[in-house]
Amino acid sequence: MDVLNSVSTNSEDSIVSFGSFAATNREVGGNRRQPSGKLLNQPISNCMNTIHNNTHRHRFELETDGKVSIVEYQKVDGETLALVHTEVDPSLEGHGIGSKLVEGVLEYIEQHNLKIVPLCPFVSAYLKRHPDWNRVVSTSYTATGF
Repeated sequence: MDVLNSVSTNSEDSIVSFGSFAATNREVGGNRRQPSGKLLNQPISNCMNTIHNNTHRHRFELETDGKVSIVEYQKVDGETLALVHTEVDPSLEGHGIGSKLVEGVLEYIEQHNLKIVPLCPFVSAYLKRHPDWNRVVSTSYTATGF
């Protein structure tokens, strides 16, 4: 499934736009519930559907319902980013936001001919579930080398 609709790039920032954003039952593991009893696979309203590369803060950002989810990175070299941390607001967990965010980041990485070093456990787990994305993982650096 190709979720990438468009990429807009300027010298400072980049944006990756998505089509549909609601998570499916399969993406969130079925009808799981939060401790409050709320179903986790309910659609998220008012999702902007864009991933923004905030180069000043060294992170990719996705705004959903007024809350920002992030993947922080460190530049390793001119062609490699170490993805070090993923964070989703607790009220949005279980909706597939983190997975869509990581997927969008990997689309950005591929479109810009970059490579990653997956230091973040969430990104590493995503790559294990989606091994086809290993094509953007650096062979010059390893997670144990950091």
